Amino acid sequence: MDTNLLSIEEKVRSCLNELYTRDFFLFERNYGEGVGERCLTFRFGMYLQSKFEDYYVDVEYDNSMIYSLDENDGSVREKKEKKRKQMLDSNGFESSRIPDIIIHKRDLIPANDYLCFELKKWNRINRSYLKKDYEVLENLTCDYMYLFGFHIIFGKEKEKTKWTIFKHGEIIENDVLVFENSA
Repeated sequence: MDTNLLSIEEKVRSCLNELYTRDFFLFERNYGEGVGERCLTFRFGMYLQSKFEDYYVDVEYDNSMIYSLDENDGSVREKKEKKRKQMLDSNGFESSRIPDIIIHKRDLIPANDYLCFELKKWNRINRSYLKKDYEVLENLTCDYMYLFGFHIIFGKEKEKTKWTIFKHGEIIENDVLVFENSA
């Protein structure tokens, strides 16, 4: 597992570049409003899969089961249903949220929950959405041990794309232009 943030950022930046290069028309469709966030999320996830080949890249992954290991034979058993990873909102209430993208191994080892993403389009930003997305990334990088969480705002143009990065439930890079210092 690559834990170097600069290396991970470069891979994510490369995937964003590929999205804007190969799928530029998605940002121009619908009279300049672009296609829906889910479409962009899916396409971005495809490019992420090519850079993180040892992991699964899942979009809107809803694992609704809790699993347990049988102590006798080591097999995995479904234990009971649950509704999604429970997260505390800013008021301390539990809520169920599914991150837009996760990069992980589909096993029971929390250390294999690698990266998580919340994504927004340039024309779909409001404070309540951002607050909820930030709470999800804080929770996933703290309580669920994802190494890094990325909040990405797709710009209408590639050069306006921004990210905020989380580690251990804290923001470590805030509202950075992704392509500002890249060639």
